Amino acid sequence: MSREIELRFAVAPDDLARLKNAHALKAVGAGRSATRRLSTIYYDTQKLGFAKAGLSLRVRKTGRSYVQTVKNETTGALASERGEYESKLPSPKPNLDSIPDDSMRERLRAIANDDPVEAVIETDIRRTTRSLKTKSGERIELALDKGEIRTLANGHAVVPVSEVELELKEGSLATLYDVARKLSREAPLTVSTESKADELAPDCSAEDAFRATLSHCLRHIARNTGAVVEAHDPEGVHQMRVGLRRLRAALSAFGDAFRVPALEELRERAKTLADIFGDTRELDVFALELLAPVEEATKQPGVPQLRLALEELRRESWSRATDLVRSDDFTGFLLDLASAIEARVWRESASAEQLTELLRSAHSLGAEALDKALKDRSKKAALCVRILRPVISGKNGRGISCAAQQVAGPFRRAQRCGHDGEYSAAHYRTCR
Repeated sequence: MSREIELRFAVAPDDLARLKNAHALKAVGAGRSATRRLSTIYYDTQKLGFAKAGLSLRVRKTGRSYVQTVKNETTGALASERGEYESKLPSPKPNLDSIPDDSMRERLRAIANDDPVEAVIETDIRRTTRSLKTKSGERIELALDKGEIRTLANGHAVVPVSEVELELKEGSLATLYDVARKLSREAPLTVSTESKADELAPDCSAEDAFRATLSHCLRHIARNTGAVVEAHDPEGVHQMRVGLRRLRAALSAFGDAFRVPALEELRERAKTLADIFGDTRELDVFALELLAPVEEATKQPGVPQLRLALEELRRESWSRATDLVRSDDFTGFLLDLASAIEARVWRESASAEQLTELLRSAHSLGAEALDKALKDRSKKAALCVRILRPVISGKNGRGISCAAQQVAGPFRRAQRCGHDGEYSAAHYRTCR
């Protein structure tokens, strides 16, 4: 099994062409570009069992031969990390028996349960790659993808693809985030992510719990970018705002040892973003939950005019929200937060006493912070309680992993935005 670590971004087609020779690439050693066509078919059960389990099964044509690849669930705060299992095939027809790993082979067989495995997605991508090498020898592959995804099951649809992928070949995640941050300043990049919650031991340290909580908040925010930009789903804006609020609460809930200038600056940036999404959310609630029942119950004059004025305000607000998600302000915030989590910036100037606080048990710190939050009746305190209570509960022996589900789990529906065909396309565009 091999593993890949990558960041993926959606980008406008015009910006994709500009990124091929971006100024940011001059800061690293960029090799010559190479372009090839990738024709790939993804397979799944009729009920999309592989995708729902976080797996993908594909067959890609390479020259005159075919390569089957299984990818497992992704992990990581923003960059995805997943295992790959490859095998050569004589035709584009998948063969579960050829999966080289015994446990993965049995897992897919169990999901399929003797049901037929069918073609669900076909991708036709023109990929241009460049090898990047930093002065310290770290290597990253830049891939610029343009093409389309075609759904073959649950209704036929064509989804255009214009994306940037950065894959870490050798080196640290910090370098990967740094290169991405430089590229995001030259062209608007929209984060594309699909990852599952990390598992942590119930006896983990306060620092591990803090990192996990920030990572889950980050994923919660990032996973809803498609719901906002592509689907214009009001639930996407709502969950984006919830994720930002919980992030700000988490940055306060774990105590002074974690409140360092770099994270305080990110907390203020989160507030600015949440305020913009908040305006859109309030207009959505007024239009969909307050005004709609009034329209059904009365024929009073002036109501239609109010609806017209309200919809104009919503269009303007939604335009600001989608522009924000596509902007460097938003993408840069996500990358800076991911980089801060990876670098553990709270350790940079920590005293011996603060380091001791970081390493104390999450249960002990959580119980103390929870008791303090319960004495405060503010909305912020309520968020802190919601974050901290699972950390100390130890339900089912899962400790902080329960907090992960509290923070991030319920919001996958915002990523789905509709029927299974749309969910399948959203899933497989992250698995190429």
